[in-house]
Amino acid sequence: MSKNSLLIAALISAVLAAPAQAVSLGNSASLFGTQASSGYASRTIALGPETKSVTVASGESVTFRAGSQSASWTFLESIGAQAVNLSVLFPDLVGAKDVWVYIQPSEVFKAG
Repeated sequence: MSKNSLLIAALISAVLAAPAQAVSLGNSASLFGTQASSGYASRTIALGPETKSVTVASGESVTFRAGSQSASWTFLESIGAQAVNLSVLFPDLVGAKDVWVYIQPSEVFKAG
């Protein structure tokens, strides 16, 4: 493999491995999960002026996209349903302020 091929492969790997965060995290964000790489997200949710709420699964990784910004998050496994304002996770993400994220209870903790 040539030096140029190795360099290109290394650059592509670095870009794919890096989180696609264009915004900072909120102080209480860790209570609800962790920052994720967009490559691990199971889906992308586009935020617009009409977006007031979204539902996610416990343990799910999601990318939120607002205009040219994007931020990815993996939600914690949770025994009960939870809700968090998206601005708690990403205070700088455009359009996050009025969006509520409803986190469904984990299938891991269900009896039966």
